[in-house]
Amino acid sequence: MRLPGTGWRTACRHEILAYGLSPEDLGFMLHQLLRRAQRTLQVMLRETPCCSEAVRSRNA
Repeated sequence: MRLPGTGWRTACRHEILAYGLSPEDLGFMLHQLLRRAQRTLQVMLRETPCCSEAVRSRNA
């Protein structure tokens, strides 16, 4: 989230840049989605100015 604010740009490539494995069943997939969603919220709360001040004051 900081990179665009420092002048970096994003670009889309129409080629496969990485390969990975998919979860074996629905339980693993839901666990992975929950973990990613939690991490996304943590980053957003930490990096968004209006939210990061509220989180810091609550933890102080």
